[in-house]
Amino acid sequence: SVKLLTDILSLIDPDSFGAALDLRSSIREMAPLFGIENSWELELAAMLGPIGAISLPKEVSNKLFSQDELTVSEQSVVNSVPSLSRDLLKNIPRLGRVSEIVFFHFRGFDESGFPQDAPAGTKIPLEARALRIIRTIHKAHALGLQESELIDSLRKDRTLDPALLKLFAEQTQQQLGIAQVIEEQQYEVSASELLPGQTLLKDVLTEDGTLVVRAGHKINEVSIHRIQNYVRLRGLTPTFIVDCRMPSLEQDHNDTKGAL
Repeated sequence: SVKLLTDILSLIDPDSFGAALDLRSSIREMAPLFGIENSWELELAAMLGPIGAISLPKEVSNKLFSQDELTVSEQSVVNSVPSLSRDLLKNIPRLGRVSEIVFFHFRGFDESGFPQDAPAGTKIPLEARALRIIRTIHKAHALGLQESELIDSLRKDRTLDPALLKLFAEQTQQQLGIAQVIEEQQYEVSASELLPGQTLLKDVLTEDGTLVVRAGHKINEVSIHRIQNYVRLRGLTPTFIVDCRMPSLEQDHNDTKGAL
């Protein structure tokens, strides 16, 4: 059921789901720092968090993605997303805690954010506080902020748990300047050569610019059929740029185990 949900989300809202997938590596790296030994609930919360946003009108979703200012009525609709996400997820076996992480991670440590009547401070579940700070750090890295600038910026953010922020700042100061670069094995393949496990390195777009599948998406049977149907009916570029490295058996096992 979890795989079905993620497959559906990847097709309905490829922008949000792609961003959530990008966040997974940051979650796996930082969760142990915050005392969270098993990160699978955080990863699922990041991936399934956008499920409530399916109810949003497209123009509101576009505003959120581009960080444009919302009207009062639009903000009111957006504020209902955490509750809807929790209600949709809590009835799925073993996703009760995941639904709570999704619900609370929009709540600021300083009582800001939403839900407005939710607990704040350390009464917010640890995993939700961790997901909020990891998401904030991930976005800052994507904007190209240097580590020293990032830490200064985060310290001014009262919505973040200062204790978790202190742990991150201490680790960053110890590892400043260290970065790991993984060389991608890039190949140009046709639609018929796409295989489950490959990773798209470039957005798949129609001729009029409509996003079909977002860069960073791990190819699966659903996305293969989606791309091939678009090739037949709408016209796409004949080739696609992918990273052809397949996940290791151990990683595949861990991912499957975590999702059960």
